[in-house]
Amino acid sequence: MKQVGILGHSWEGASLCWREVCQHSNRLGHPAHPDVTMDCISFEHCMPAWDRGDYEAVRAVLVTSVDRLAQAGCNFFVCPDNTAHLALEAPG
Repeated sequence: MKQVGILGHSWEGASLCWREVCQHSNRLGHPAHPDVTMDCISFEHCMPAWDRGDYEAVRAVLVTSVDRLAQAGCNFFVCPDNTAHLALEAPG
């Protein structure tokens, strides 16, 4: 079974994602969900950069979470957030 990483940019999206991973596994007939590791750096560290439109600075914060998830052994990660993709997909 894979180890799922959740990059929690906002606690709302991260908590809903964790819940969905667990519920989806149960719907498939599995008695247990996959291993889940979540990393969530406080949103306050990104707000000034978001306000400036500085996606590179936001990306630097998010990359810290990505690195932590990789070090924890996650096979992949999801980032359930409505805007974080703007920073994650920006040229690095």
